[in-house]
Amino acid sequence: SAVTAKEIAKSQHSMLLNKERFENRIQRMTENARSAQEVMATIQSLSIIKKKDRMKSGEMLAQSLMSKQLVYEQELVAIKREEHAALGAKNEQLADRCRILKKHLGDTLRQLDKGILILNAPDTLFGLLDPLDPSRVKTLAMIESDTFQHVINLLLLSSIVCLALERRDMGIQERNTLDIINLLLNMVFACEFMIKAFALSFKTYLKDPLNRLDFLIVIFGVVDMALVLGSPPLIKPELVPTSDTAIFGVLRIMRIVKTLRPLRQLLFRIQRVRIVANAIKESIGPLQLAAAIALVLVLILGVFGQQLFAGRMSGCSDPLVHLRTDCSGSMPDGQERTWRA
Repeated sequence: SAVTAKEIAKSQHSMLLNKERFENRIQRMTENARSAQEVMATIQSLSIIKKKDRMKSGEMLAQSLMSKQLVYEQELVAIKREEHAALGAKNEQLADRCRILKKHLGDTLRQLDKGILILNAPDTLFGLLDPLDPSRVKTLAMIESDTFQHVINLLLLSSIVCLALERRDMGIQERNTLDIINLLLNMVFACEFMIKAFALSFKTYLKDPLNRLDFLIVIFGVVDMALVLGSPPLIKPELVPTSDTAIFGVLRIMRIVKTLRPLRQLLFRIQRVRIVANAIKESIGPLQLAAAIALVLVLILGVFGQQLFAGRMSGCSDPLVHLRTDCSGSMPDGQERTWRA
């Protein structure tokens, strides 16, 4: 409510002005973040009890997390306002406290969001498996593990290396090797998608914008596999001319989309890079007018340059010839045509 939000804003303001209260608040936020990280352990413990009991306990845990989430979101809004006011008043000490508390609140909210997302996920396999089913929870723990993430990132790096090795003058053996490796990598990424969709449910999986990017890459990979398998044999005895047709050119462009996944990992995991990316995103709207004016100015200068210098920087000695390939032979007056650079 408005009264609650106003009270929270007032409480946050007084806390930020008091150093001792601020330090105590940071300590409590650290403990809250630690308890939020333990949500996964709580979910794993709930998965081993009977279905009826675990569903009831899961609903209670989800409600508790959502109530905490609402409070933290209101506090985060109040802290952002305090930071804006502190920057306007050039109070760097207060602004630094706001940034520290904002980071703690953001980390805790991300952990709470993950727990709520899991607990509120719909059933999978035609309603046979609830969100706290042991198989789903174990699969979820596997995909959240660092080992799983490292393996996927290593395979992504391998995929990018394969893309970098592709060129037109490849031999048949190298071409076949890269096609087989690319096919295997596409199968692995498709399996990764199915595992995550099983653990989170397809609907919940697509709620994350980063997962939507992964799903788009998987779709391109499936199309890639269909085109490769649809032109047998997989291991070709000689280079086929169709490999240079338009559809395979489009296919190579689709494979380049895979390079976005490491970029998304970079933006998601490194705090400073994420701050820069968010700043660029926020500045796109205000800069639209300035970009439009700059574009018009560049267009006007381009037209002036075209009219003033067209053909004077380089061209044929014969003013009637405009292409370098035609600049040969003799002109009507007997002089040889030459191209001036």
